[in-house]
Amino acid sequence: MNSVTIIDIPSFAPQYDTNSSYGYSNLNRNRLLELLYKTTKGYCMYCYSRIEVDSKKFGQLEHAIEKKYTKQSIKLTECVPNIGLACSMCNTSFKRVGDSVNIFTDNQIKKFNNEVCTKEKCTKECSAYKRIKRVYL
Repeated sequence: MNSVTIIDIPSFAPQYDTNSSYGYSNLNRNRLLELLYKTTKGYCMYCYSRIEVDSKKFGQLEHAIEKKYTKQSIKLTECVPNIGLACSMCNTSFKRVGDSVNIFTDNQIKKFNNEVCTKEKCTKECSAYKRIKRVYL
């Protein structure tokens, strides 16, 4: 007899308020954190461990394209579609193999910086972000 386990995994698709700004820094950071906690229902986006227990929040903002590369581009650091919520174990332990190698050329970063939208309220993956994400993946 086979047994089946069904796991209810949140979709992690935030419903951004079009009148609000989100980001990695300042007040935008707190707004993004709150939205991501609500979206994930208190679970890590990678391992689905609880990161909100008894109203205590243990999650960390995590860049999909690692911060090593966002240092080359402040726009990538603040790029909302590049930011998720993870537990500390996933955020610090399971980094991409090869992150010690610089995978982006100067031209790719320059092109991203020149093309990426400059809107503070950006909440969708623009074509420039999708291109640089494909290179990263």
